[in-house]
Amino acid sequence: GGAAGHPQTDFFATPEEALYFENGGVLRNWAAHLASRMAAITDPKAMAEELYLSIFTRPPAEPEIAEVAAAVAARPPEKKGEALTDFAWALLTSVEFRFAH
Repeated sequence: GGAAGHPQTDFFATPEEALYFENGGVLRNWAAHLASRMAAITDPKAMAEELYLSIFTRPPAEPEIAEVAAAVAARPPEKKGEALTDFAWALLTSVEFRFAH
């Protein structure tokens, strides 16, 4: 948070929230399970739709589809599950998830 006497104009997670998301085994397991389901999907658009519908309950925009495809393409094929787990984790710790879900 901001220092005493200074307004807080930016978002700051509380220590409890940050620690929960960093160390939350339930969330990590859920993200890994979601990623393992998505790893079987070969179409990047379908993969992104599954990811965004599962986490944000909304379809992804075209730039978001491209981000998912790029994240998966940046890793070797045998690391596809890890790339998807990382992406799911990023969405779970995003500002959109925190304020909308």
